[in-house]
Amino acid sequence: MTTRSGRSSFAAFTASIRTRLVVFLIVFTVLPLALAGIIASLTSGNSARQKQEDALSAVATLKESQVTGWIEGLYQNLFAEAERAPSVFQLISLLQMESGTSNYQSNYDSQLEIFNNSMPRAAFSTSSP
Repeated sequence: MTTRSGRSSFAAFTASIRTRLVVFLIVFTVLPLALAGIIASLTSGNSARQKQEDALSAVATLKESQVTGWIEGLYQNLFAEAERAPSVFQLISLLQMESGTSNYQSNYDSQLEIFNNSMPRAAFSTSSP
């Protein structure tokens, strides 16, 4: 498409100084600002994501140590109860014995000693029947 002067319509469109200024304004100001905004937005998003990952990692580490401590406590309690298991069976046999026999008295004294050793000294005072 050509105009009466023989120039193409694109050449006639860009020939205006006003048009050139608008094009240069867009090319040299708006596009770099838009590009800088996009880059800043992407960088900010990555930074926020990294902060969230770091925070979640810290929480996971804390919870892992708490669970590990809890499990170790359970193991200690389990081993303590396993060591006491023979005394539990002795206590059951003591309860099944007739009172007043020498076997009953020796088992009673044994259980009383185990009980006194497992409890704080000031909390209880016991005596023989």
